[in-house]
Amino acid sequence: MRESEGAERPPPRAVRKIATRLTMRGMDYNITAEEEALVFRLAELLNAGAQPREEEVVDELGSEVSGQLASLSRKGWIDVERVPDSTWRVNDLSPVAWLAIRARRDVGGGGS
Repeated sequence: MRESEGAERPPPRAVRKIATRLTMRGMDYNITAEEEALVFRLAELLNAGAQPREEEVVDELGSEVSGQLASLSRKGWIDVERVPDSTWRVNDLSPVAWLAIRARRDVGGGGS
């Protein structure tokens, strides 16, 4: 009986691996150097507790960022939400994007 109970409810680590595989399926890993730099900047803002709006990011980095934000959203790197008083806001990075940030701290993600 115990074995069948264990089969019904996998350990948390197995659940995380399955969730990661499902998240990775719909993601496009081909991003430009500019998009990569933007992912790192968004991570900095999100780590600071902000949920940056498109206008704020454009004001800081320039109008070409709008297309990069849209591209990152389509590719599955960022989670965005349309909001009434703005075009949209960045809610979070995908789990894979956060893994990339942690693996490449030297490119602009936070250092220790």
